Amino acid sequence: MIRPPADERAMYGFEGPLEQNWLPRVVAGWPAPFLADSPDTSVPHQIGPEDHFRPGPFVADLAFWALVTLGVMRAWRVLRG
Repeated sequence: MIRPPADERAMYGFEGPLEQNWLPRVVAGWPAPFLADSPDTSVPHQIGPEDHFRPGPFVADLAFWALVTLGVMRAWRVLRG
């Protein structure tokens, strides 16, 4: 899931005024963004395989979705009887 630009900022270029190049960074992942747009190697404002991978938030996402899945499975067992 790609979220809108986060409150993180990154430097996209060096030409013109500083405010014009210091732009919001696009991040992906929910509930914790684990991919962040890399202004050095990627197409600006697009998530791809060359962007920054964050292992900590990725593990947090896996744990969150594992707990959600286990909770739904437990609720399903209780409702089934």
